[in-house]
Amino acid sequence: LWVNSYGDSGKQHELAKQFQQNFSAAPGLSSVGSGDTITTPVASLIHDHTPITGNPGAPVTVVAFIDFECPYCQSAFPTFERIRDTYGPAVKIVFKHFPIESIHPHAKRAARGAACAEEQNGFWPYYSSLFIKKDFSSDEALIQMARAQGLSIPLFQACLTDATTTTAIDKDIQDGIAIGVRGTPTYLVNQQKFEGVISDAEWDRILLQALQL
Repeated sequence: LWVNSYGDSGKQHELAKQFQQNFSAAPGLSSVGSGDTITTPVASLIHDHTPITGNPGAPVTVVAFIDFECPYCQSAFPTFERIRDTYGPAVKIVFKHFPIESIHPHAKRAARGAACAEEQNGFWPYYSSLFIKKDFSSDEALIQMARAQGLSIPLFQACLTDATTTTAIDKDIQDGIAIGVRGTPTYLVNQQKFEGVISDAEWDRILLQALQL
């Protein structure tokens, strides 16, 4: 953040290179990277289909744009789980789908499974299963995870093929592109954007600063 603020071009290039090693960039998308501040109200990114956890009235909102097949999202999963457990009472956490199909061919299928779990109020356990099992190469794999979670399989199967499910995911992608998301994982902490895998220590610093603790 200091480098972005004070403009050493050599350091900026070095920082960008570092993030490229921890970040799946979507082909054809570009914008200013980590540390960028968005002007779009975070509340406008939340829709009826949007999974939310934590404290609904919290002063800090964390928005996560995630691709389930992205290796860096998979790497970031354990740390983000800790963030949810540790800071859930103090922040609101919002999930946004951002499958990058051009490089992750099964990502949108996984997103459909998670969206269908959300329809039965089972998003967060299903989200965890997708990252732990890493098996979303077929609809049957998604159904097996739904069955293990005790979800209604007829409802889940109908949802997987419902066009409105894909429309909801596409809306998340459009929201991301509109605010300059260029790959995954991308996080917003209130209006500030962060890209790539974030360490435990850095998450603590970011969130404690946002909470002014």
